[in-house]
Amino acid sequence: MAAVIKIFGSSDDHYMTIGAGLNVKTTDLKPIPGTASTNLNLVFQRWFDADRDVSWGRLMKLCDDFPDKLGKAKSNLLAHIGAEKDKKELAETVTRQNNVKKLKVEDEDEEDMPDIN
Repeated sequence: MAAVIKIFGSSDDHYMTIGAGLNVKTTDLKPIPGTASTNLNLVFQRWFDADRDVSWGRLMKLCDDFPDKLGKAKSNLLAHIGAEKDKKELAETVTRQNNVKKLKVEDEDEEDMPDIN
């Protein structure tokens, strides 16, 4: 949830739009000055609790549906998804490199063993 709040934090004043777009209840959230951030947290908590299509893709669609209000959030979302993809690719590359090193060590160990046949 922290990542979602970080992504949409600059758009917290649009919590009613975000709630409507995610199909969560917002009628009890009052537009009291200084509560936009709290209300945004509640909107996303309700979305997670409802467990209805909780995905990056759904958030991307939300931003696409309201480009005038959520353009900044979309930029943040794309940056976050790209960073996550880069981390995953890096981890996969390191794992492959480690596996190759392990295979080389195993091959060297087998070469050192005497042939008993």
